[in-house]
This record gives sequence, C-alpha cells and structure tokens, in this order.
Amino acid sequence: MKPVFYEIGALLTLVGSALGAAIRPGVPCPEARAPWCTAAEWEVVGQPEPAGQGDELCAEELGVRQLAEAAGSAAGEKPADEGASAAQALELGREMLRTTNELWFLLAGISNRESADEAALRFTQLSTQLSELDTKLTAACMEYEVLVSPEAAELLNMRIAPAFEDLGEEFMSLCRVRCYNSERLVAAFRAASNAGLFPDDDIEFLDEVKPPLSASEERTELQRLKSLIEPDTAVLRALAEVRDADSAKRSIAELRRLNSALTALIPTADVVDRPFADLNTERVRETCVPLETILWSIRAEIVRIAGLPGYDTSPYDDFSDTLDAVFESMNKTHSLWFRNVFDASFRIDLADALEEGCSSGK
Repeated sequence: MKPVFYEIGALLTLVGSALGAAIRPGVPCPEARAPWCTAAEWEVVGQPEPAGQGDELCAEELGVRQLAEAAGSAAGEKPADEGASAAQALELGREMLRTTNELWFLLAGISNRESADEAALRFTQLSTQLSELDTKLTAACMEYEVLVSPEAAELLNMRIAPAFEDLGEEFMSLCRVRCYNSERLVAAFRAASNAGLFPDDDIEFLDEVKPPLSASEERTELQRLKSLIEPDTAVLRALAEVRDADSAKRSIAELRRLNSALTALIPTADVVDRPFADLNTERVRETCVPLETILWSIRAEIVRIAGLPGYDTSPYDDFSDTLDAVFESMNKTHSLWFRNVFDASFRIDLADALEEGCSSGK
C-alpha cells in the first residue's frame, strides 16, 4: 500500500524544491502578495501534467483566477459550496500539519529502548489520527477537481510536504536501529506501515536486528569519530570565511580537499547504524560531545551563508555544488550525530535564511 503522502500527491501537483537538507540555490523566492503559482500549482485530477512541469515552475504561470476558469471549463459548472469545501480542506491540512509535526517530535525524542517503549502508544494514537485526516482530506479534494486557495497551496507545498519528508526520515532512522529493540514500537511501526502511512521498504529494516557494537568495535568507531574533528574544524573555518560570491569561489578548492578527507573516513558497512552499548559512558561522551559541538557551528555557518544576498543566483552555483558534496559526506561519516544536529529545525532555519537572502538581494 502506498504511504499517505503519495495518496495526497496523486491529487496535487506540488511544484518547486522542498527546502530541506539541500543547500543549492535556485529555490524560487515566495512573493508575499503575488497571485499564487509562484509557490505551487494545482493539477486537475485525472488530467495530464503540463509539459515541462516538475521540479521547476511551468514556463507559463497562471494566476488563481485563470486557473479556476480553466478548471471550470474542463469540469463544467462549479458547485455552489466549493468555497466551503476549500475551507474545509485548508483546515484539514492545518490539522494534518500539526499532527505530522507532533509525530516528528515524538520520534525525534526517542534515543533508547525505554523512550521507545514509552512512545509506542502515543505513536499509535497520532498515526491513526493522521490516517483519518488523510482520508478526510482526500475526500474533500476529490469532491471538486481543483482547489485554488493560495493559503491551501502554500500550506501543502511549503509546509506539509516537507513535514512528511522529515517524518519519513525520522521513521526510517528508527527502523534502521530497529526501534532500539522496543517490541512495542516495532509492532506500532508495522501497524502504521500496513495502514499505508509509511513506505514498506523502511519496515524491512525491522527484520534485521543489529547488535550493539562490541568492545573492540566501539574502540575502533570512537577512534574514527575522533578523526573527524580535524576535517570538521577545517570545514567550519572554510565556511566562516565565505562572505560573498568571490570568497565562496575561493573556498571551493579547500572544501573539495576536505570532502576527500571526509570520504576516506566513511564507516564500514558492518558498523553503520549500529548503536553503542551505552551512550552515556565517559569515553563516548568525551568523543561525541566535541564532535556534535562542531557540527552545530557548521550548521550555523551554512544557515548564515544561505542568507547572503544573491545566494540564489548563478555566481554561487559551483560553491553550492561543492557544499552539497561536503554535506552528503558528513551525513555518511557522522551517522547519528549528524542527524541529531541537522534535523527538521535545520530545514526551517534554512528556508527562512534563503527567503531573507532573496528579499535583501532584490
């Protein structure tokens, strides 16, 4: 069964890149008062997607009025209570966003078997609520062929879609560690997947029990993590010097060198996503706390750079490609520690910075 967000996607065409971990420029700046379509467009259900539509905006941008008129001509007369249905869909969308965010915070707070056990019941309640909201929203959207509310468009494209993505990533991360061996949460995850809330592929990780690192493996892994402090510090230093397009270009060679160093420190497959036997031991803390501190500083620099005037323009393209590569390498090398820092709140901070940079660059 397809996940809930795929069912919504079958009804709606969400145009524009979702602002997430990607650091590339080129994301269209939302206009505060523009007729909508600069953020997203709605698809007439059952009609083919316009040519060229995908991750970028269509060449011809239709305003809300024109889009509504086009839908009317395709669907015939509009029912008199379409406005009420659109309002209902908007409110359901807001409730879905609240529930999705609450689910994400619940899952993000799980760090051991005890917290996983405690979260199982609440996860079942929230996932059931989310599934019911999806059913209601699908019915509201299917009642009319097109919804043209700009508020609903922004909510679905810029808020709900990224929130579902973040929730899915958190779900997958917990599946990879088999919910810290919490049978209660494993059962709740399987039920949610069977209901179509999450992809079946993620559930496959629950069948594989990954044991904690042995004492010798832990020593090797801690040594590898300590080795990341030097390239991490160098990445932080290079990013701190980026103040404009020229300094960004000058940093590219150093960032590429550091990316090679990070790639050489990617953990072997046999230890990926295997937990430490105890995260609270002194030897684990003295290695991972400094590492996580540097990652927080790198996060702050990335957000600052995204807010530079003109960061969405071509002079930053090569730098952004390089930074994307470094970012992905850090994701692979830092594993859990990376996900702790670059979480869903990073998506929000990055989106705010990009919008501010777009505005100041005009």
